[in-house]
Amino acid sequence: MDPTIEQWKEISNVAKDNNLLCFFDCAYQGFASGDARKDAAAVRMFVEDGHNIALVQSFSKNFGLYGQRIGALSVVADTPEEAKRMFAYSGMSKEEVVALREKHHIYCTLDGRISMAGVTSKNVDYIAESIFAVTEGKMKVMTKDVTFRAIQT
Repeated sequence: MDPTIEQWKEISNVAKDNNLLCFFDCAYQGFASGDARKDAAAVRMFVEDGHNIALVQSFSKNFGLYGQRIGALSVVADTPEEAKRMFAYSGMSKEEVVALREKHHIYCTLDGRISMAGVTSKNVDYIAESIFAVTEGKMKVMTKDVTFRAIQT
């Protein structure tokens, strides 16, 4: 069951009080209530409340494109620099990224950019060990600590 708008307001306040970055996953926007605008009310409220957010949307079901991977990542931040902090540039070469993908099934852009929203306490060791393996331990760039909390709509 999804939170009510009043509960979302309370979640917004807690997130604001704790300086959390909020991550929304809107895979089925419009299917929960039958109204796409209503299903996005929490996201709009968080932006209006002044939060920086990351929003992922899948459009495969919405557009009837079941065999396709259609989606978007939207980032709302005060500055472009803050938006960039939501990703880590690993410094891996294209060849290292391809090896990471083929040998360890970890996916990132060919320039080595990794979405930190996908790194959890359960997979961080595997990711770190895999990156170490494909780079032969010669990582070039360290990432900044960023706190992520998942909030699904």
